[in-house]
Amino acid sequence: MRDEDKTKNQLVSELAELRQRFAELEAKNERVVGSWRDLWASHEAIVEAFDGLIYICSEKFEVEFMNKLLIRHTGHYPLGQKCYKALYDSNDICSWCVNERVFRGETVRRDWLSPKDNCWYHIITAPLQHSDGSLSCMVMMQDITERKQAEESLRRTTRALKALSESNHALVRANEESHLINEICRIVVEFGGYRLAWVGLAEQDEEKTVRPVGSAGFEEGYLGSVNISWADTEIGQGPTGQAIRMGQNSIVKNIATDPTYAPWREEALRRGYASSIALPLQEKGKVMGALNIYAIEPDAFDPDEVKLLEELAFDVAYGIGALRIRAEHDRMEKALREAEEKYRSIFENAVEGIFQSTPEGRLISVNPALAKMHGYGSPEEMISSIMDLGHQVFVDHNCRDAFKREMEKLGAIRGAEYQVYCKDSSKIWISVNARAVRDEHGAIQYYEGFIQEVTERKRKKA
Repeated sequence: MRDEDKTKNQLVSELAELRQRFAELEAKNERVVGSWRDLWASHEAIVEAFDGLIYICSEKFEVEFMNKLLIRHTGHYPLGQKCYKALYDSNDICSWCVNERVFRGETVRRDWLSPKDNCWYHIITAPLQHSDGSLSCMVMMQDITERKQAEESLRRTTRALKALSESNHALVRANEESHLINEICRIVVEFGGYRLAWVGLAEQDEEKTVRPVGSAGFEEGYLGSVNISWADTEIGQGPTGQAIRMGQNSIVKNIATDPTYAPWREEALRRGYASSIALPLQEKGKVMGALNIYAIEPDAFDPDEVKLLEELAFDVAYGIGALRIRAEHDRMEKALREAEEKYRSIFENAVEGIFQSTPEGRLISVNPALAKMHGYGSPEEMISSIMDLGHQVFVDHNCRDAFKREMEKLGAIRGAEYQVYCKDSSKIWISVNARAVRDEHGAIQYYEGFIQEVTERKRKKA
C-alpha cells in the first residue's frame, strides 16, 4: 500500500510504533554506552591502581597513553610526542629500546637502571592489539631501587664476610709478616671482589711516609706513582693519611668528585678505582698503618660491609703484632742460644775452675778444668762423687761454714784461700772468687764462682 493510500489513523499508528522502536534503540544504546563507560572506568581503575609507570606508544614511537603516576613523574602529558623525547629529552631512539622485538609479538621483561633518575626499574614491554588488528607497545615500569639496593648491600656484605672468613684461615697459617700481608690483600681482592687492596705502614721519618708493604689486585704501578703521607699536609689528607693520623676509618664515596682525593685522582681513575676505604691497623692502641681497599663502583662501602672490614683490619693488625712478637721471641731465643753456646765454650775451655754449688754443699756444675784440678776424670764424676763439700773437699770444714757466713752477709767473696782435698786425698790450695745468687725473696739459691790453684805460690811463700 502506498503511503498516499494509507489512512490518517494508519500513519499515526506507524509513527507511534517508530517512536517506540527509536526509544527502545536509544535505551539500548544508552545501556551499551554505559557498559562501555563502566568497562573503561574499570580498566582505568585497574591501570591507575598499578603502583608503577605505564605508557603506550605506537610503532612510530608516538605516545598514545600515560597513566596519572607517569604524568606526575614527567610533569606533563605529551600525547603524540615521541616517547624518547617525552621521557628522556632525547632526539634519538634510546639505545636500550626493545620496541622492534615487541612489534614482532615478543614480550620483554628486564631490570633496567634509568640514566635519568638513576633508579632501577623492572620493565615489562608487551604488544597491545587493538580491535582493528593494529598494534601498540605497552610499557609497565615498577621502581625496584630499594630491592636492588638491598640486594647490592647483601652482595657487598657477603663478599666482605667471605674475605673475613678466608683471612681468619690465613692468620692461623701465617708464619711471616710480609707473606701474611700479601695473602690478606689477595683474599680481599679474590673473595671480596674488590679492585685493589694494599697495606701501608706508617714510617716515623720526617715526612711521615706511608710505605706500601703488600698489595693484590689491579695495581699497575699505582703505588709507585703516588706519594702518600700521614702528615697533616696536603698529601696527608687522603684516606690513608687520615686513617693513620686519626685512627679512624676514612671512606671516599666517589673518587671522581671528592676534593681530598685531588692529588691521586688521575692515576686512580685511570685504573678504574671509583671509591675506597682506608682502615687503620691498630695494635695495643697504636696505629701501625692502614689497610686500603678500592672498588669499581661509587659509594661501594655500606655500614654492614664496613663493620666486617673493620673486623678484618683488627685481625690483620693482631696477626702482624703476633708475628712481630714471635719474631722478637725467635730473635731473643737465637741470641740466648748463641750466648749459651758462647758461655758453654768459655765454661768448657776455661783454664780456671768454674763451679755452681748449693748452700747445702752439693755441686750443681763444674767445668773440666775444676774436675781436672781435683783429680777427677770428668765433671760428671766429680759432681756425682761429692755429696758434702764441707767434709769431702774442705780440709778444715769450718772454712765451709765461714764461706757461707760471708756469702750471707756480703753476697760475694774475693780471693779467699782454702786448703782442699783432691780425689786421691792429696791436698791443694785454691783461691776463690764467688757470689751468691738469690731468688726474688732474697734467699740464696746457689753460689757460683771461679777457682784458681795457688799451691805453688803458697809453697814458695812458706
